[in-house]
Amino acid sequence: MQGAVTFIAGAPLHEKTSLLSLGQRPLERRLLPTSRVHLAIAAAIREHVLAIDVGTSGTKAAVISSDGTVKVSSFSPHPLPTSSAQLQQGSAEQDPGSWWLATKHAVCSCLSKMSSMTNESDCPLVKVVAVTGQMQDVILIPNVCDDDDYHQRHAILYSDTRATLEANEVSTLAGGDEHLVHVTGMKQGATRILASQTLNAFHS
Repeated sequence: MQGAVTFIAGAPLHEKTSLLSLGQRPLERRLLPTSRVHLAIAAAIREHVLAIDVGTSGTKAAVISSDGTVKVSSFSPHPLPTSSAQLQQGSAEQDPGSWWLATKHAVCSCLSKMSSMTNESDCPLVKVVAVTGQMQDVILIPNVCDDDDYHQRHAILYSDTRATLEANEVSTLAGGDEHLVHVTGMKQGATRILASQTLNAFHS
């Protein structure tokens, strides 16, 4: 049977050999010594994923084990989207800098919790960092900027609906709503990236 493993008896564990059938080409290999097997299993158990979710109201971080168990988690809020009389009706903007600050705080909090729960030998190994976040936000960054004077414009969020006129114009130029849906698979309304980029460029 392909993929079957057969152990050759009559030898100590650290000297056993397995015969791995791969189609018509058997492959012999030596097994790891018992102590090394235990170390490999222990290392696999210690391997974790650091998950980061940058949401609208805050950033959440979690350390998850290889079997899917959430070991610790932390949430760090950031300011809610700006929508005031200073901006047009339907506006929703947020400072990207607040995302980064919240991310650092949430991650540090998670790692601090983990270190307090375990000793150094059992400290989890973060093997993967998984990041997710808000949907089609628009953040424009200049190619060249002075770090001392640079002030990043607030991001236009996925919930911003100011780009209605821009969306209608883009739709007309592209051949109408039905054609855009056929080409892109979705309706290109005021909250989509195409219209929001146009709005952002106009106000920058």
